[in-house]
Amino acid sequence: MLDELYDLAENKRLVEDEAARRKIKLCARNLESHIREAGRLFIEEGSKQVMGSDEEISSTLKTEMERHKTEVLSAVSKKLDTFMAQVKQEVKSLSNSAQIEQSRRFAEMLSEIREEFHPKQPMAQPPRVSKRKRQETDTQAATRDSPERAIKKEYL
Repeated sequence: MLDELYDLAENKRLVEDEAARRKIKLCARNLESHIREAGRLFIEEGSKQVMGSDEEISSTLKTEMERHKTEVLSAVSKKLDTFMAQVKQEVKSLSNSAQIEQSRRFAEMLSEIREEFHPKQPMAQPPRVSKRKRQETDTQAATRDSPERAIKKEYL
């Protein structure tokens, strides 16, 4: 199980996969539970064997085994914490690089849309209108827009 955990940790391609990250977490949890179970069985078996011969030795041995179990579990726990921190850091860097890649693709898509709607060639200029023609259309527009002026012109 330890070999599988280390293989997963060292294979960066698998760490990029969500299923692999879940597998690493599951392996770490299983490892910790196996170590605890093995320690418990070791203490129980040792206690049973010693209990038959001498109570004092049994008590001392049981205390020593508990201390050793605690030390082993503490060391394993620290290693697992370190490993999980590394996995979390790797996941964070992967998500950051994925976000950067997604932002880059979005920017490319926006630039394509911009080029589609804003071509690089300037649009054709509207035809020029002479000053006299413009004044005529302005007068017509003013007359059309204000009915009072139109009425006054009719009476004159």
